[in-house]
Amino acid sequence: MSKLHITILAGRNLPAADLSGKCDPYVKLYWRGDKLKTTVKNQDVNPVWNETLTIDWHPDFAETREPMDFQVWDKNMLMANKHIGSIKIVVPHTLHTHT
Repeated sequence: MSKLHITILAGRNLPAADLSGKCDPYVKLYWRGDKLKTTVKNQDVNPVWNETLTIDWHPDFAETREPMDFQVWDKNMLMANKHIGSIKIVVPHTLHTHT
């Protein structure tokens, strides 16, 4: 089985989720039962993660057309984390693997 590397670069102009007018964002990736996440960027509405998330990959996975679910959350210490936004992306069936 190969690996698929997904780089989460940055967010721009995220809505303020805290009373300070900032947010503490992180990204969660859900796909095929896997759940991965980035680090939290404290007090930042324009976070730069530049983090690579790695999942197991087999070329047949693209045939399922199951979308990857990327969610941006605001981390809270005293209350529940707050959902900021999300996007679902279907992996192209033409994705090539390199071994």
